[in-house]
Amino acid sequence: MAPKTKTPDRLTVEERRELPASAFGIPETREFPLVDAAHIRAAEAYFRYAPDDRKAALARRILARAREMGVDVRSRVIRGWAGEAEGPKKSLSLSARGAESPVRIDMETITEFLIDWGYWGLFLSALIAGSVLPFSSEAVMVVLAGMGLDPVGCVVAAALGNTLGGMTCYWIGTLGKTEWITRLGVSTRQLARARKFLSGRGALMAFFAFLPTIGEAIAIVLGLMRSNVWLTGSAMLAGKTLRYIVVLATFRGALSLF
Repeated sequence: MAPKTKTPDRLTVEERRELPASAFGIPETREFPLVDAAHIRAAEAYFRYAPDDRKAALARRILARAREMGVDVRSRVIRGWAGEAEGPKKSLSLSARGAESPVRIDMETITEFLIDWGYWGLFLSALIAGSVLPFSSEAVMVVLAGMGLDPVGCVVAAALGNTLGGMTCYWIGTLGKTEWITRLGVSTRQLARARKFLSGRGALMAFFAFLPTIGEAIAIVLGLMRSNVWLTGSAMLAGKTLRYIVVLATFRGALSLF
């Protein structure tokens, strides 16, 4: 049996003992080591589990170490506990037809909630991202992988969820209601580009449904074309799996630079 590879944000017992107390976000209990970029990201992800009476000092230490190492910590929660001004909130705007104003949902809150659910949260975030709704599942996957979850499990959960989300776009296309499609946020220009891209081709082009800006339109047009659903789903799964492998490999490669 091959030895288990140590993840970048996990220290052995011996390594933790050798670190000075000042290397930890909470020196008194030697918790939240801040020795490199990977550990700063892990501390950012696990911050919510710190005792409330330690959070202010921990937040200040995380931000101080992040600045020393050139790591961008964007968590409004951490910046709030540290007493720093908050930046603009990223929000998802959802509005019903005829409503006076859209309902705004804090994207960071949603992302943190999904991270708490592990693989299932990643699956759900990828499903949302694969549909016509705007969302980034890559952020959830990168944080979970940085926290030590199995990279293969992360890729599988993300690829399956994103494919299911993409197939909802395919289903929308099978309804054949162009006016509904445009109301969901997919423009006629995107549909025209997708039709041109798919011209003379078939279900296997669903492989490219991971492409930004046009991916949802490709799935919708394939639905309008009534392409073979099994070939469409299989090709889409292959493309999205490859995409998440590249994203995760790029992230882990970037960590190795620190």
